[in-house]
Amino acid sequence: MPATTKKTTDARSVSVGSTQDENTLTLRVQGKEMNPKIQPGDFVEIDPVRRIQGGGGTYMVELDGRQLLQIVQVKPGRRLRLASRNDQHEDTEIRQTSEGEWVTPEGHHVEFEVVGRLTDVLGTDPFTS
Repeated sequence: MPATTKKTTDARSVSVGSTQDENTLTLRVQGKEMNPKIQPGDFVEIDPVRRIQGGGGTYMVELDGRQLLQIVQVKPGRRLRLASRNDQHEDTEIRQTSEGEWVTPEGHHVEFEVVGRLTDVLGTDPFTS
């Protein structure tokens, strides 16, 4: 499938047509949060889902307007732990209130949304044969 622009999500990531499935997003990674497994410039495939499935996994999330690839772990008490592979980035924990809002352990409101689940790391140029 030729590469086509599906949507621009923000200045840090661009979504283009998938190499496998038109419903899958293919994104170029800009940050270093997932080093060493995923490098800046690598393309990843994201299956668009709106909920964390099972006990967690690697997801593209939007946290206070920033799109991040994070290892998401579901914890008891409607809590999520968001972690990077890169030790230079701190983990974040958030919990969902009974009203459905997300807050930090200190009670600060955060905007949180699941964009999709990581399905594949394609490397630096998945569109060449």
